[in-house]
Amino acid sequence: SQYHAFRQKLAQYQDVDFSPFEEKLEEQGRQAQKTELDVMLRRIDKSERIGLLKMLEQLKEGFSGKDAAAVQAKIEERLRRIDAAAIDKICPNILTMTFDEAVKAYEKIEGGPFLPELKTNTLEMIDKRLTKIKMDECALLVDKLREDLKGRIKDMQRLHFYEVRKVMRGEWEEQEARLAAKALNTYAADRSRYEYPILICDSSAKKNGKEGFLLTPDHIFYNSTFNSEKIPIRAIHGVEGNTGLLNRGIYLNRGNGAKTKIPGGIPAKELAVFAQVLDAFVSYLQEKPESRSISYLAKEKHEVKCCYRCGYTYREGNVCPKCGNQANK
Repeated sequence: SQYHAFRQKLAQYQDVDFSPFEEKLEEQGRQAQKTELDVMLRRIDKSERIGLLKMLEQLKEGFSGKDAAAVQAKIEERLRRIDAAAIDKICPNILTMTFDEAVKAYEKIEGGPFLPELKTNTLEMIDKRLTKIKMDECALLVDKLREDLKGRIKDMQRLHFYEVRKVMRGEWEEQEARLAAKALNTYAADRSRYEYPILICDSSAKKNGKEGFLLTPDHIFYNSTFNSEKIPIRAIHGVEGNTGLLNRGIYLNRGNGAKTKIPGGIPAKELAVFAQVLDAFVSYLQEKPESRSISYLAKEKHEVKCCYRCGYTYREGNVCPKCGNQANK
């Protein structure tokens, strides 16, 4: 501070030649900086985060040269160690975290005072974990619903299962991808970040996904000519298929006698059967059996296995004794 103040004072004398004293002045400036930097060096390992940040601010405002850069690097390294230790305490092993644990960790780190690089890298890893858990859940639910409908619904042209892994890899059929994108962007844009579709039932005249309903593990979104709504799965008391001439369609019972008609495009002769399957599947989502719980899916191995297809629990082998599913582990 004294050096800079002295420099400013000398600048007022524009007609005076100070060149004979420049070297001495610069040497004194270097010595003053070295003394201050030595003090900082001794304080680095003893300082907490706030003190380190203050030192960094001082360095950027009044110091320069290789010595200052070296001290700055040591302060930043100390900051990295402090932040890394704090992050490790929040999420010691991201790969084994459950969905709820990962969400809480994400929120803490996102709002925490961490170095940008560490924060960004950690949030990316947690995001991958959350995405994997929900993608696994979605894939299992798609398999279950497809199996439930197998042999019961013959006309499947209006039903589109969301193949999440193919979507992520860019391997989905172009027509299916366009239809799904249209539905998602038209009436299901309000879904949460990790809420993936299970089924899209298209009722649009042009078969482009603009109208119909979209099922996720948490909601049914629907869009028709006059109505559009997001209905929580837990608010549904039952699903019915009405084959009458005037009131034909799929109805969601909302409790207290209230019913909501959702567009589906299902042929009249298969409405009742489709509604039965959907009703059972909605109940399955509401119960959240262990086979689709986030904590169960987060585990790599299970002592007591719960069949992904039918929910039967057993211990030995990977093949379900009840339904023969071989995808359990």
